[in-house]
Amino acid sequence: MTLDRGVKNLCAARVSTPVSRIVGKRQCHRKGVVLRDGKLYCRQHDPIVIKAKEAARRQKDDVAMASAQRRWCVEAAAEELLAALELAVGNGPKWRKKAKAAIKKARGG
Repeated sequence: MTLDRGVKNLCAARVSTPVSRIVGKRQCHRKGVVLRDGKLYCRQHDPIVIKAKEAARRQKDDVAMASAQRRWCVEAAAEELLAALELAVGNGPKWRKKAKAAIKKARGG
């Protein structure tokens, strides 16, 4: 596709107008540099780049959520583990010193 010199080759994306002005959508004022499906887009509104950024953002969020879920599971199990360890302390002198040290560490002391 050739571009006519007399026509402004603006980005085809529709963008929101600032709140302080008329509320609505307008055409992006940037120069179109990427041709996708017969339409020109600026580098910011290139549909392929936008989809890639969204996919990367979703993947990052998924990793963060998985990490948080693991942390929540450990925190939820901590009280039960601590109670079991306290019970073990009362049942034998062999593990008493190590168990007391673990309990102190678990309680933040």
